[in-house]
Amino acid sequence: MKKDYFEEHRKRQAEKMTKAGLVNLTENQMALITEPSDSPESYCCDGELTPGFAFNNWINRLRKSGLKTKQIDAAIKINFK
Repeated sequence: MKKDYFEEHRKRQAEKMTKAGLVNLTENQMALITEPSDSPESYCCDGELTPGFAFNNWINRLRKSGLKTKQIDAAIKINFK
């Protein structure tokens, strides 16, 4: 029986978000929240963005996705603290 590593990773990420109070999210919101750790090349546009600009761009995209300030704070903690 083959292990589905992607599914295991997705479950771990979902558990981490639930523990942080991030529930009832869309697939897009979940992908955005985990982007800095799961897709750093997308987060920084393959290194074309400065770390500060990448962070601010990510925060703006989280806001546009419908996340509230408290949820964004939790997303920051998951990825950067």
